[in-house]
Amino acid sequence: MRPIRPVLVAAALTLVVTTFAASQDPRPVAVGSRIKVRLVSPRRTVQGTVTAFEADSIALRVACEKAAPSVRLALENVRRIEVSVGRRHPVGKSILLGIGIGGVGGALIGAVAPLCEPKAFLDCLFEPTTRGESVAMNALIMGTGGLVVGAVVGWVGHEAWAPGRVAGWRPVVAARSGGVAVGVAVRIGR
Repeated sequence: MRPIRPVLVAAALTLVVTTFAASQDPRPVAVGSRIKVRLVSPRRTVQGTVTAFEADSIALRVACEKAAPSVRLALENVRRIEVSVGRRHPVGKSILLGIGIGGVGGALIGAVAPLCEPKAFLDCLFEPTTRGESVAMNALIMGTGGLVVGAVVGWVGHEAWAPGRVAGWRPVVAARSGGVAVGVAVRIGR
């Protein structure tokens, strides 16, 4: 095999990797940003507000840590950074999902629920006497419950996260015994 071929393959792979990484359009990480940091070791996640960047570390103000409200993390121990994009309140989506799940669940329950057999006048006034009535009534009751639960869940909302911008992408091509290694060196911060 010619020695130029592995170099061309490595260069092409580097171009693909860096183009793909750059196309992700991550959000910038700046002082004051609320971020979520996934660590390599110990394997855990730390959330907080960025207070400072150093050449080799990042300082966070962590709200839930009573013992140490400020934490400094080594950048070499950071696996991934995500930036908060705010709280999302998908009320409409949650309501529709609640109605759908409740309605389908109620219909399934109505399909297998025992039916009322009238023995006297007005004996089965608010109870279904046919399978269709049972399905419709249970779907309506459970769908209404799903509407209420979906509205509450949507109103409460959740915090949304986006990948944090990693400054200083630098493709790395290294010769190894038996082949070529391709990677990306990363510097997080300013």
